[in-house]
Parts: sequence; C-alpha cells; structure tokens
Amino acid sequence: MRSGGVFMPRLLLHGLLRYPAAQRPLPGGPTSRTLSQTASSNGVELFTDRHQADAYARWRPTYPPALYADQIYRRVQGFGLAVDVATGSGQVAAQLAKKFDRVVATDPSRQQLEQAPRLPNVTYSVGTAESIDLPPSSADLITVGNGLHWLDLPKFYAECRRVLKPRGTVAAWGYGLFKVPSHPKATEALLKLHTVTLGPYWDKRRKLLDSGYKGMEPARSAEFEQVERETMMMESDSSIHAVMGYLASWSSYATYKKMLGDKGKDPLVDFKEEFMASLGATEDSHAIHIVRPLSLIIATGPNKGRS
Repeated sequence: MRSGGVFMPRLLLHGLLRYPAAQRPLPGGPTSRTLSQTASSNGVELFTDRHQADAYARWRPTYPPALYADQIYRRVQGFGLAVDVATGSGQVAAQLAKKFDRVVATDPSRQQLEQAPRLPNVTYSVGTAESIDLPPSSADLITVGNGLHWLDLPKFYAECRRVLKPRGTVAAWGYGLFKVPSHPKATEALLKLHTVTLGPYWDKRRKLLDSGYKGMEPARSAEFEQVERETMMMESDSSIHAVMGYLASWSSYATYKKMLGDKGKDPLVDFKEEFMASLGATEDSHAIHIVRPLSLIIATGPNKGRS
C-alpha cells in the first residue's frame, strides 16, 4: 500500500533479483580520477546537500515491520539500548524506538540528521560507525540500514565487539535496484538510468550494495559466535511521483548535478518520459507495483577477546 506517496513495502522471503550484465557507460562521463577526487572515506560529502537530504528523508522506502520482528528482534537478547549507525534521516532509529528503552543514532552528515524525527527516547549525534561514543558492553543491538558499504569494515566490526554486550547482535542490511515485474520495459529504462546515464557518477562502493553485500560478513568464531545471512524481497505499491522523488535522492544524481551544474541536462527528465511511456501512463499518480532485493547480515555473540 502507499500512504502520502511514501513506499509502504511488504516483505517476501525469496531469492535475490538478478539483473543483466552492466552496460558500458556513455561517453563523456567523469573519469575514475575525477570521481576519486570528490570522494571521502565514508562518502559523507554525497549526503550533505540540503535538497538531497530532504529528498532522502521524504522518498526513501520504509522497511517492513517483518524485517525487524521476524528477522532481527527474534535474535536479540535484551531491549535496553540500540545503536543505529549511518542513521541518515533516522528511519531505522524511529522504528527501534518503538521496541527499545533507549536508542542512540549517529551519522557523519549533520544535514541528514536535521531531517530525523525527534523522539523522547532517541539521541542523535554527528559521528561515525567506527567510533561510537558509548562504554564497552553497553548495547543490545547495533544496526546499519543501507550503509554498510560506506564503512571501514574491520574498524566497524571491532567497534561492534567493543560496544555490544556479550550476547549482543549487529544487523546490517541493504536493498538493490527495484524492478517493475509487470512491465519489463520500465525495468529496462530504470536499469539504463542506473547503469549507463548515472553509472559513472556512482561511488565505486555502490557495487558492494548491488552485490547484496557478499563477502562483507564478519568472521564467524573469530569475531562473532554466530553469523547468518538472509535474502528477501521488499514489495511495495507506489506511484510515478514517488519513484521520481526516490530517484532524485540517489547519490549518483547529486554527484551528476554537482559536477555538471547547468551544463548538463537533467537526466531524470528523459527517464521520466521513457518510464511513463513504458507503463502506458499519462499522470504522475499512476500506480505501479515494484519489488526490490534486500540482503541482511546478522551476527550475534561478539568475541570480546579479539581487538
């Protein structure tokens, strides 16, 4: 269902969606050297534009309740303190606040945090996932939604082992590009926008997310007693208006606009025309059903003996 143009997804256990092999970027795109000059270690510069931060908060899909209840909470031993790192606009933190006594949420982007909902049991602060300002063995759960690919994994997992209680849990998940199952041409248009038009403007770490975070799990036994993976499908009913809002929140779109400014044509203009034609749509309110893959990593029982 859709409420106010915001994605309200349903969750289905399923295999991971697979997409055609990536096409070559269009000529004239930025070089890898140019992009590397604009990148920082945690990608924070991609999320500091206030317009982009507003789009991120307004249009990013919400995670289904089943992700928390059926996959995460059933593995958690206590519900005193949860920590949400790379919280962005606080979407995950707001959900955790319904279950935990206290939530600490951090993000390196102050602009993103300004969009987060203010709740009595949630504390927001500017900070990184690799350096959590909490005492050892204090948290029951640490989460990172759609942000694991930005982190320094060895440092992050070491910090998780320090901050988590002996039976604490870390849960990290991310979603990939969505499909419109009933309209293959619409999916092709989306893939072209993602891979060809805006492909050169993605940070290289985007590939980690598109791969379903494969190989990004902490080491079992050496780092955590139990390490598990789940693959799921998020289904949602949306509209063209909501989809366009979501695409405007992409970091690649923000980078495109920043690098080309007024010199480049807005790539979403042509995409919208092609996308609507493929759907046979004439209005922005045209309803569409989309699915997207979601990959989840859950690790429990931090090895406190490993630094």
